[in-house]
Amino acid sequence: MIATGPLTNIARALTEAPASCAKIKHLYVMGGAFWMNRAEHNIKCDADAARVVFASGIPMTVISLDLTLRVRLGRDELPQIAALPSGLGPMLENQLIRWWEYRHVEGSSPHDPLAALTMVRPDLFRFENWDIDVHDEPSAPGFTRAINRGTGKIRIGVDVFARTAGQEIVARIAAPI
Repeated sequence: MIATGPLTNIARALTEAPASCAKIKHLYVMGGAFWMNRAEHNIKCDADAARVVFASGIPMTVISLDLTLRVRLGRDELPQIAALPSGLGPMLENQLIRWWEYRHVEGSSPHDPLAALTMVRPDLFRFENWDIDVHDEPSAPGFTRAINRGTGKIRIGVDVFARTAGQEIVARIAAPI
């Protein structure tokens, strides 16, 4: 199972249907920012839910903003994406360019796809076990901190072969269905 947004629904399931959640073999999460001085969007949206999920004991892998920002997709990747059939490629290319123009940037980080990549290519990452503490202070709601290095119960991505991961994401987007 993968969570690429606020953890509200997963926390609700954990509290309302814990027996069903016991069947979750592994949860992959895109969320948190452990070594940056800021809160990440998915956690900030529902810090209480994040606390519930991170304390649940479900085996999980968390890919944080710290890691996703190391992977960039830019104009060099557009031709491969644009070549997708049935009009999908040009549409995706257009959406990427429009997003970059809106943000006044040249490229973007594939946050959610990178978290998904950990499921199929864990060899591209280095992981460490930590626990995750979620703060809800007025100055930093949803601020996350990795604690208990080595003894924690949550597997956190701490490094990535960024260029290879980016190429793998583009190859998977562009692969024939």
